[in-house]
Amino acid sequence: MLYISCNPLSLAKDLKILSQTHRIVKAAFFDQFPHTSHLETGILLQKVDSNS
Repeated sequence: MLYISCNPLSLAKDLKILSQTHRIVKAAFFDQFPHTSHLETGILLQKVDSNS
């Protein structure tokens, strides 16, 4: 799953929930709007095998 966010508060809240079933594989930060005070974040998540 690819999760893209421009809000670090919602990202943290959602990752807390998603971490129950997924793990973070990669993360990247993008400055799509360079004259603003925030960054966009891309998180690659992989579903965790519930049998292990």
